Amino acid sequence: MKRIALLILLISLAAGAAIAQTGDLQLAVATQALTQNMLQELNLTDAEIQNILQLQEQFRLRKEQNRLELNVIKAQIAQMLYKPDANTAEVSRLLEKASQLRLEQEIAQVETYQGIRKEMGEKEWTKLMQQIRARAQASTQSNNRTNTRSSSGGSNSSGSGSQSRGSSHP
Repeated sequence: MKRIALLILLISLAAGAAIAQTGDLQLAVATQALTQNMLQELNLTDAEIQNILQLQEQFRLRKEQNRLELNVIKAQIAQMLYKPDANTAEVSRLLEKASQLRLEQEIAQVETYQGIRKEMGEKEWTKLMQQIRARAQASTQSNNRTNTRSSSGGSNSSGSGSQSRGSSHP
């Protein structure tokens, strides 16, 4: 029973981390996806561009190191849970260590975000955020058009599904 409870706890922690990572599109884009071309469009100096790219690379390396450490912890926990007499205290310690690594990664992302913003200056930062919002809206609109086309072909099947539900009730 303890193994099942610990496994559920581990899965819920992983799911929570995945949800947290999808939370802030602007933060993710600003700290991970700035290309040299995007930065040049903002009329930044070569030194500013290089500093921003270096900040991103440092964050990417840190994130990769954390990911590897988290994978090791997950493997250790999984190995422990295969045993009928799993050491709950050790599993808890490893889960706390994993939680700490996730927290460190979030802090590193915020520090990178702030460093990029400081390097760019507020005027260029505002331009960048406007570009990101415009791209996100264009992408959302494109996805909505694609989904609308896809769902129009599936509307017949949903109608028949409602009929079958209605026929199952007296």
